Amino acid sequence: MLETWEAKRLERIIPSGRTRPLVIECSRSEEEIDEARQSEETSLKVVKAFDLPEITEFGLFSELFGNALARLLGLETPEPCLVHISAPFADAANLVLRREGLELKPGMASGCQHFSGGYRNVIPETLSLDELQQAAQIYAFDLLVQNPDRTRRRPNSALLSEGLISFDFETAFSFVFLIGKQPPPWEVSKHGIATNHIFYPVLRAKKKEVSWKPFVSRLRKFRKVQIEELAAGFPHEWLVHAGNVYTHILGVVEHVKDFELELRRSLL
Repeated sequence: MLETWEAKRLERIIPSGRTRPLVIECSRSEEEIDEARQSEETSLKVVKAFDLPEITEFGLFSELFGNALARLLGLETPEPCLVHISAPFADAANLVLRREGLELKPGMASGCQHFSGGYRNVIPETLSLDELQQAAQIYAFDLLVQNPDRTRRRPNSALLSEGLISFDFETAFSFVFLIGKQPPPWEVSKHGIATNHIFYPVLRAKKKEVSWKPFVSRLRKFRKVQIEELAAGFPHEWLVHAGNVYTHILGVVEHVKDFELELRRSLL
């Protein structure tokens, strides 16, 4: 279960995101403070919440669930969490946010650890061999969850000292909104996402140097109860499409050998 943090102070608005996420100083909720702590731990979180632009219940589910799932599959991401927005905090923050045409609503929000400094923009052609392998894991994950929003224009990834870190998962599980008959979830070469991915050109050019085994091995071990536990503690209204998401992932797990072949085929 993800930790829940309490919003305490609005730090700033992130201007580049279409959802206009906020950087908020948070403290651990009272239920999660260790009795031995002398004071509440505080941390800066990137928060997406109602009523910021383009925020939906499924988007909040996808942001948190996608992040947590990515970490289980070996990707480096900012640690996800739930953030509680109290009515007094929302009232105080809105005094600033309304000047920018924004408004915050009390309730639960999605959050992740804020990082700044010490990172570089991703230039796929300059990746080291280790970074190339990390890029392959991100590519495999995005094809698994049908996330179309990791492109040259919107890389949603960065290079830190320890390697590639990926973030922004609210457009994962895009298959939920597709109409008509679709290819099976493991046939990722047919979903139309691969060729637009930021790492597609470099992975295609260096496909002989890439191993899918680490990602596939982790995916093979997934079970339904493990997947459902990732969403424990989410607000009920966020879970409307959760069953479709679980079925999609488990469908790929049941055809994991075909999935691995499809990853290779997507780069032909």
